[in-house]
Amino acid sequence: MDVSQKLTRIEHDAFHRIVASMHVHMDEENCLEIVVLKGAGKEVRAMGEKLLSLRGIKYGKLSMGTTGQHVH
Repeated sequence: MDVSQKLTRIEHDAFHRIVASMHVHMDEENCLEIVVLKGAGKEVRAMGEKLLSLRGIKYGKLSMGTTGQHVH
């Protein structure tokens, strides 16, 4: 199974957390995948780390934000 198939499987397993995703072909060998997640911070972080740890991911970054609700 290649990295694209692994990403798709993980995304389908967590469809309830995914707000949007975008796949961009950068050149013949490289793609950019953007996944927007929602949920509790630790769950979003775990999902982001799972995606970034896949073999075949060359570079990744998790950027988190908040609506400000439920923040103490």
